[in-house]
Amino acid sequence: MVTISQYPAAEMSRRLRLLRTFLWFSVLGSGIGLGAKLFDLLVLAGAWGATPPSSLALMPHGERFPMNPGHFFQPLHALMIVGFVGALISGWKTPFEYRIWLWVPVIMLLVISILTPTVFWPMIRDLYGAGSGAIAISNAN
Repeated sequence: MVTISQYPAAEMSRRLRLLRTFLWFSVLGSGIGLGAKLFDLLVLAGAWGATPPSSLALMPHGERFPMNPGHFFQPLHALMIVGFVGALISGWKTPFEYRIWLWVPVIMLLVISILTPTVFWPMIRDLYGAGSGAIAISNAN
């Protein structure tokens, strides 16, 4: 196993600075994303889920809503990818026990990236369709 003390000082210093930079991107992106998602789930979802089906018109999609949530979450997702993958690459020569923790956010982001279009987007489409009257509530899955 390679330990930190086995690296040359200049290489370790450069690698550590790079790793810390990517870890800060990761922490900031994840913190902003977690806060935004909690607000979305607790405040916004609570509003449009209060008295369905009429409250479904308050969903954060469509022409009435001032911003598409994707315009916020997609750039944030890109920042998180840069942070997570950059930390993994720059920390590749760290001990195995440390690298496992660098893999966890990359794997979780991959899971989220797969689940969002396959599971969540169809659910949101059906809810928005029911709220806007585009589909009958009995047809929403």
